[in-house]
Amino acid sequence: QGAEETLTLAPSGGSYVVTAVKPEALHPLAAGPHVIGVTASLHNGTLTAQVGFDSDLAPASVSGAITVQDASGTTLPVTVTYDENTRTSTVTLTQVPNGALSVVVGTTLRDINGQAPPAPFTAPLIGG
Repeated sequence: QGAEETLTLAPSGGSYVVTAVKPEALHPLAAGPHVIGVTASLHNGTLTAQVGFDSDLAPASVSGAITVQDASGTTLPVTVTYDENTRTSTVTLTQVPNGALSVVVGTTLRDINGQAPPAPFTAPLIGG
């Protein structure tokens, strides 16, 4: 189960302190890992994307589950690594074609409990 909450902050000695917390009602979350953020940068002709997750992943499932596709849906050759400490996957594309590119996280990805994402996830990287 998950919930949202509202925090009230007040200044205190050059920083802030939480003075009130207003929780919302709990709501069910879909099982499996979820993407919490995607960033991408293009440097010297190499595209690097970082995909962050909300849970620990089964490392062996990562490289086959994360791909980069062009606008026509063609899967491009990439290198995928996973940092267990930060729950972040790094995707590197060394030959970047012209046009829109997207990162796709497929349902073959698994967390350490063997659960798959509830659905494939797609995010634009360039031109999307």
